[in-house]
Amino acid sequence: MTSQMTEATRKRLEQMLADPEIHDALNPSFIFQQTMPDLLLAIVNGLIDPVAAARAELANRGLNQDGVWCGFDTAREIWGVK
Repeated sequence: MTSQMTEATRKRLEQMLADPEIHDALNPSFIFQQTMPDLLLAIVNGLIDPVAAARAELANRGLNQDGVWCGFDTAREIWGVK
């Protein structure tokens, strides 16, 4: 399986991110707002891979590359998570 989102999902996300009225919970400027400084330092210094963490979280939620429920086993396969 591939972990690439569909073009429709990409366009939807691009539109959402470009909206000046974007809700704070979706605003990437605030993604790390409540993250503890030690975790931020670990990310910046390469001790934590935020992309790998996001992949693992999507797999744990059972979501495919378009954010649609696909089940945990399929999601782990899509995201390359064991």
